[in-house]
Amino acid sequence: ALFKATKVAGIYDRDPASGCGLVWAPNHEHMGRTGWFRDVCSNSTYDLVGSCYGPGCLIGLNLYDLELVDGEIIVDARNGSRGLLAEDSGNPVNPPQ
Repeated sequence: ALFKATKVAGIYDRDPASGCGLVWAPNHEHMGRTGWFRDVCSNSTYDLVGSCYGPGCLIGLNLYDLELVDGEIIVDARNGSRGLLAEDSGNPVNPPQ
């Protein structure tokens, strides 16, 4: 089914503290769930929307507005937001378990 999104955000693929790249770890288990983004330097752990849930991170990933123009995804790096503070007790967004 097709749908029209009113707003879509992209997650920056670098840890805001270490500056290291992130990898998708589909089998990594944390908080009883699998499927997380991981910082390859500090092992900080982030959910699908960039919220911080792991050891070492204090803030979530930076988000940027995305737009689809003539079939191309355009990232507006001038119009983004910093990640939210760590949410170790929150409800992470993970792939269906």
